[in-house]
Amino acid sequence: MFLLTRDGIFLDYHATSVDLLLVPPEQFMGKNVSDVLPPELAIEFHKRFEQASEKPSLVEYELLMPDGKHAYEASVVTCEGDKILSIVRDITERRKAEEALRQSEERLRLAQQAARVGTWEWEMQTGASVWSEMIWRLLGLEPDDGPTTLERFVKFIHPDDREPTLRKVQQVIAESDEYYDEFRIVPAIGPTLWVSSKGRVIRSADGRPERMLGVNIDITERKLAEESLKSALIEVQQLKDRLHEENIYLQEEIRGAGNFGQIIENSQP
Repeated sequence: MFLLTRDGIFLDYHATSVDLLLVPPEQFMGKNVSDVLPPELAIEFHKRFEQASEKPSLVEYELLMPDGKHAYEASVVTCEGDKILSIVRDITERRKAEEALRQSEERLRLAQQAARVGTWEWEMQTGASVWSEMIWRLLGLEPDDGPTTLERFVKFIHPDDREPTLRKVQQVIAESDEYYDEFRIVPAIGPTLWVSSKGRVIRSADGRPERMLGVNIDITERKLAEESLKSALIEVQQLKDRLHEENIYLQEEIRGAGNFGQIIENSQP
């Protein structure tokens, strides 16, 4: 925490330990920020000091320290009339956590794209939903292209599947917490898709349903494979039936031929 004049001269400071200061007090007390900080950063602080008011203004910056680059956040506000109070925090670990989260989310996004898996969340009281990027893709839409509501999603469900799909959701809400269903989606662009939808009902302390969380997975290829297998099994069964019928016919022919031979034999003198 530093107390400065509006033109940037250090008047006082407070730190729980001198070790937390970037430089010893004798190297900045009574001096201007321009004499202590890198030129570009000093210019930025001078701008903030000139514009300072009772409403805090945040400045984020990085400095190269002996143990590597550190990130800082300074809150600038007026104090004691026309003086400036600057509260500085080391946010290096927060920045690292934010970057780790960003990378994790990016890996998740890429994995969802590869597996064609989309996540969703539905607030039952308001009808509002949150869709991951892949949900938009499955619907044939660009991300954030309009509102995300249950009603809008339902419009993309195949007309023949729409009523049973909604009925299944209402049944799960009324009777259990675990949800699973498979239905067809008619995207705004592209062919009809099959999706499996798996979710869970989140309830309040008194058991009232509040929201649902889940995933939708593109299972079109699996469904096509199942249909191909079903068609192949039907074809095999039809061939078996045909062979069975021909076998019966052949046996009848053989039996008939035997009877004909016997008739000829009996007719000879």
